[in-house]
Amino acid sequence: MAKERDPKDLMVNLAEDIKLDDLNEIGSKIGTLIQNDINDRMGWATARKRWLEMHLVRAPNRIPQFPGGANVAMPIIAAADLEFQSRSYAALFEQPYPQRVRSIPIEKHDTIRARRAEKYINFQLIVELEEYESEWDRLLMEIPIMGTAFTKTFWCMEEDRPKILFVPSENVIVPFRSPSLKRAPRVAERTEMRIDELLDQERAGFLIDIEGVLNEGDVKEENQPMTREPVEDISGETKGTSETNMPGIFEVETNLMLPGDSEPKPYTLWISETKNRVHRITKRAHEINGKKVKFDKWTDYHFIPNPEGFYSLGYAHFLEPIQRTANTIVNQAIDAARMSNNPFAFVGRGAGLRRRHMKLHPGAIIDVNDAQQVQVAKLPGMDQALFQLMGVLQQFGDNITSRTDEIQGKVQKGVRDPTVRGTLARIEQGLVGFGVIIKRIMRQQRGEYQKLTVLNQMFVEKEKVFRVLGSTAADPFEKVERDDFGAKMSFFSTADPSFASPQQRRAESMQIMEVALKHPLLIGNPETGEGMNAPAQLQFLRDFLRTYDKSDLLTSIPEVPEPEMPPDEENQQMKEGIEIKPKPTEDDIAHLERHQAYREETGSNKLLDAHIVAHQRQAAEKVRAQREALQQPQPAQPGAQNGAGAGPPGGAPAGLLSGPQ
Repeated sequence: MAKERDPKDLMVNLAEDIKLDDLNEIGSKIGTLIQNDINDRMGWATARKRWLEMHLVRAPNRIPQFPGGANVAMPIIAAADLEFQSRSYAALFEQPYPQRVRSIPIEKHDTIRARRAEKYINFQLIVELEEYESEWDRLLMEIPIMGTAFTKTFWCMEEDRPKILFVPSENVIVPFRSPSLKRAPRVAERTEMRIDELLDQERAGFLIDIEGVLNEGDVKEENQPMTREPVEDISGETKGTSETNMPGIFEVETNLMLPGDSEPKPYTLWISETKNRVHRITKRAHEINGKKVKFDKWTDYHFIPNPEGFYSLGYAHFLEPIQRTANTIVNQAIDAARMSNNPFAFVGRGAGLRRRHMKLHPGAIIDVNDAQQVQVAKLPGMDQALFQLMGVLQQFGDNITSRTDEIQGKVQKGVRDPTVRGTLARIEQGLVGFGVIIKRIMRQQRGEYQKLTVLNQMFVEKEKVFRVLGSTAADPFEKVERDDFGAKMSFFSTADPSFASPQQRRAESMQIMEVALKHPLLIGNPETGEGMNAPAQLQFLRDFLRTYDKSDLLTSIPEVPEPEMPPDEENQQMKEGIEIKPKPTEDDIAHLERHQAYREETGSNKLLDAHIVAHQRQAAEKVRAQREALQQPQPAQPGAQNGAGAGPPGGAPAGLLSGPQ
């Protein structure tokens, strides 16, 4: 009997068996490359700090024209960011419960395994990954400003479950000219850890050689996050004593040759920031069930692609000059209003003032002996052109961010009684740009789901029972197997890029259901009911009820039956060790003929034998039910013959309803 695979075997620290000189050489080489990557993107990091200050509506570095002059900032970038964050969060996470993802089996015989994996991953995203939505909430705040954001998918051995965490773009270092994350020669994440955390990691055997690093004070000031200062200034928070000079650790994914390797292989390294000491090395490529699996932790998300580099474009790239100009205009308008409300005066030399040097500013009053020598300045006040220019800037900003009046819930300017169709058309048009960005994020989410699938294939229990969310069955629990995640399949999000409101989704669902209930292919013959597609009608009804976000409404509606599988496909599934249960609506006689013929060709199979027995029992139960129905008193029919209808349906051979020989 083969030994059960221990998931911890996939996490072995290879650095424990490598000589110190070899580790130092590896650490020095990788550390130098990472430092070069940091230097190459220094201009981007400086701009990122500036964008964050503008997002936090930090006062610009403006020298007031006089004491107490205006120095305020306009929240143009902040407004665009909050608008996108709120709408994108609703579009990505307001799916009808409980369907977050759907699976697409690549090969025909992977259908059942893909369906089970789909149910389990939906359970994970909603129940097991308790931090998932909150981490995405943070990601959707960063990506419209900076243009790039990351998530990190990994298996937490302490909690024995996967985790998906948001990682700010500043903490992930990628060679600046890399065309994509997959084609990047290396990816590194800088993490600051408290000293007690590092010591705990060393005692647990996760990291090695921590004491030497701590004694040397492994802190590099030039690599500290540049955005920490503006955030602390605005929030009023400061680092505590235990968080001062926290050592920096780089977690790096790259290809390299370890001693004994004949060619570069994918590894993950943990190295210190300043001394380049290697604390951990693990494999990224594993062989599971005869298949090679390579796992990468980080998933990159892009707002607007940058054709000249890896880091993409965000709202701040386009709105920065508009916000700077708006700041200047607003401050000038405030200063002009103050000078009009608090005038100043020119004082002649004969006014009797002893002071030779005076600084006049709005509101200043100075005693003089001769009032005739004082001339109050007459100012024209604010120029209306400033407000017109502000309107032009706002229009440009709204065009860039697709922030129309209808999308923001405002009445359209210049329209007294807007029509419903006209408003919906303008909302749909305004959501075009927004929908493109959401589609881009959804496309990149598929990589995150694929990483979650690989983690399940590597670490989940061999067989695990879980609750099927949204099930109305008496027993809502099903079993998923580790091998289910090895099926060739892909996942995609069920989010709606054009989502505007629950009412919009409900109206669309109602329109679809009205059309479906009138289509002849779905309703069949209204008089006899022949040809009615009940599963399709049931699906439309359940989709409509889900738009109300009330799961209790679905408890009284039967679930949509899974589509029937041809018997030949069932034979292939059972050959690969997948258990198949007969469906009540299947033609038992036709299935039994194919299954028994397949058993004669290939030999007995435990799953196939059990499936044949289940079909025989189901067929016998149907025959018994039909006989009981025939024995009930029936109204006399002209020309009816006595004894009609007796025996197995369809004249089934008796051997088909007997057990396996």
